[in-house]
Amino acid sequence: QRPPWPNNVDANWSLKDRDFKYGTFACFDDIQYCLHGCFCADVRQGDTYQLTRVGSYWTFVVMWLAFYSLGCVFGGIISYLWAELQLNTRQAPTQFGFYGSNAIWALWMALQRG
Repeated sequence: QRPPWPNNVDANWSLKDRDFKYGTFACFDDIQYCLHGCFCADVRQGDTYQLTRVGSYWTFVVMWLAFYSLGCVFGGIISYLWAELQLNTRQAPTQFGFYGSNAIWALWMALQRG
């Protein structure tokens, strides 16, 4: 478990009146963070929001997985309706299920700011 976020950010880490410390592709410098960011978005997000005291780790992990699952359900519903309308199921716009669930996710995230 990480230590809590400091009240005063050290000048070495502060971005006040400065540009980012790391370059565009510096994420590959620490491959563990790179892999967590790419393949474990729920875990990475839960860790970040717990560290900054926005919410608890498990709340964000579970909600991320719930909204991902909701996108799958929405996509399945779209696919079902597409087939019921006897349209070409290979061209069913199932990605709109994820767009819809991500819009709800964005709203939920915005509400977490307080």
